[in-house]
Amino acid sequence: MTALPLIAEPSALAQVLDQDDLLVLDLRAEENYLDGHIPNALRFELSDVVRSESPVGGLLADEAAVSAALSTVGYNGSQHIVAVDDNGGPQACRLIWTLEAYGIDRCSLLNGGMAAWKGEIEALDSTPEQAEPSGYQAHLKGDNAMTKDEMLERLDDTQLQIIDARSKGEYEGSDVRSDRGGHIPGAIHLEWTDLKDSCNLKFKPAQELQAIVEQAGIQRSKDCVAYCQTHMRSSVVYIALKSLGYELVKGYPGAWSDWGNDPNTPIA
Repeated sequence: MTALPLIAEPSALAQVLDQDDLLVLDLRAEENYLDGHIPNALRFELSDVVRSESPVGGLLADEAAVSAALSTVGYNGSQHIVAVDDNGGPQACRLIWTLEAYGIDRCSLLNGGMAAWKGEIEALDSTPEQAEPSGYQAHLKGDNAMTKDEMLERLDDTQLQIIDARSKGEYEGSDVRSDRGGHIPGAIHLEWTDLKDSCNLKFKPAQELQAIVEQAGIQRSKDCVAYCQTHMRSSVVYIALKSLGYELVKGYPGAWSDWGNDPNTPIA
């Protein structure tokens, strides 16, 4: 059985590429996938498992949509999924968060994405891969998600840590991407890029990540919920915390596109 950590290095993935229970999903644009992909990797369209209800984006797709998307790539409920992107991790992290919302926890992301694979392993294939549809049926658990109503109920709860993964400008309200700018009252600002090595877009080593998280004041014993604009960037924070052993971590689908477009929610 394939065994990989949540954040998998290219060398670790290369060692298990021949395993029958490995399913590598490439989230890049089709032209990039066809230009060269990890051997046996199948292209996966992330938008198939993300739903929008304008002006709110980044919502969880329903069971029918997730079932169809996973069936198309031949997922049968037993494989270990590895998510691969090329934009520093938000897409791969968002896919893993979505999979976990559907009770699928045998999954990893490729640390550093395709740039790291090309730089460290080099093995590429340009033949498009296809799978026999599996008929897999996904069932939503949703225990790693928090809704707007749940957050409103807990705004004064000192046991809840709200983490804003957006840029400083978005957090402070000078960069407005919804009807209103600012942040959720009490939110801790931890920009997702602070968790990444700017040279190779890999996650920083665990010891550095832990120091950054502690410096931000995020406590392991308290509930955490991360958000950004549509819970793409904040899924990077979610994965970082999970990799450090933080168990009480959730994401806010819809995120600021939900909160900032609602005239009845408080902002700071």
